[in-house]
Amino acid sequence: MPRPNTKHAEAAAKAVFDRYVAEGHMSQHEADMALRGGLPDILAALAVQRITGVPEEETTAALQTKVTADRLLLKEARGHSARRCARLRLMAAEVALAAWDGIRRDLDEFLATVTPR
Repeated sequence: MPRPNTKHAEAAAKAVFDRYVAEGHMSQHEADMALRGGLPDILAALAVQRITGVPEEETTAALQTKVTADRLLLKEARGHSARRCARLRLMAAEVALAAWDGIRRDLDEFLATVTPR
């Protein structure tokens, strides 16, 4: 059986990093390093969610809740260091949510190729 790739998950995560680069919060090099270093861990954690049978809706809701909470944390952060830390937390949550949406599209494409007709 062919192994599914994660092109949609990778593209979605890259789009989040690209937005942070465009907004001036990080350099392209930092974004590339974060994508290369962090995305495999995020994909592995999300794979564990699927393997252990956590419902997709529950995973989606948890990630959306995290993004919302981290946006509030950033809004309330005072001082440069506090804002930077809050922004990094938000970025990680947004990348995880985007990767999750991408994984679901990747899986749908994969299943369409292996599901008997």
